[in-house]
Amino acid sequence: MRRIRASSFRRLTTAAVVLAVSGAAVVGLSGGVANGQPAPTPLPTPVPVVMPTLTLTANPPSPQIEGTKVRVEMSADWPYPLAGRLVADNTVLWTGQKGHGPGRINGVAEWTPTVGQHRLEARADPTYCPISSGVICRGTSAELTYVVNAPTPTPGATATTTTLTVTPSGPVPRGTPVSLLANVAPAAATGTVQFKDGNRNIGGPVPVLAGFAFRITTLDDGQRTITASSGPPTRRASAHRRIPSG
Repeated sequence: MRRIRASSFRRLTTAAVVLAVSGAAVVGLSGGVANGQPAPTPLPTPVPVVMPTLTLTANPPSPQIEGTKVRVEMSADWPYPLAGRLVADNTVLWTGQKGHGPGRINGVAEWTPTVGQHRLEARADPTYCPISSGVICRGTSAELTYVVNAPTPTPGATATTTTLTVTPSGPVPRGTPVSLLANVAPAAATGTVQFKDGNRNIGGPVPVLAGFAFRITTLDDGQRTITASSGPPTRRASAHRRIPSG
């Protein structure tokens, strides 16, 4: 009786070992399954992003002196419809667009910046994207910083201040004559005064005589900004008045 029990125990032990090895083999050979979890899904291929080719130029290049006329130009290549614009300090200088087909959009603007640092921006935005080609179309921009300095005084020149008086100063009907009087101090100052309506010259420079320069003109409709700037041989100075015109 004792020999039979010992033999039975050995057989059970051997069977348990074989079962454990067999189970390990099943787990190792399962297709793409580890620890009961599915294999990770491959990441999708990124969608190509395409943008117009864009250039922005300003001539003459920065820095320049006050009063310089600057030619701002942009160009953008894109084989589909495209819209473009030129902006200076949040003021739109030019807008345009092109239709289907290969080609270039060109934008040109004349700009007379004031003293200070300015930001020029060109923008090109696709107005059509060939989605069937499996791409994403995006706009693009280019920026330039443009610096304008005050003119260098003529050696030996006298510093001046300019005061502008506009008569009448209130709303006036269209066609009403308006008097512009610039007082340049000191009284011994010489040179000329240039009157402007915004960026537009009102006639040519007016000589300073005994500290004064005078002109009569008419104004366009709307709110007008009138400027008087004294120039060489005295040091440049300016004054301005904003008046309504009916």
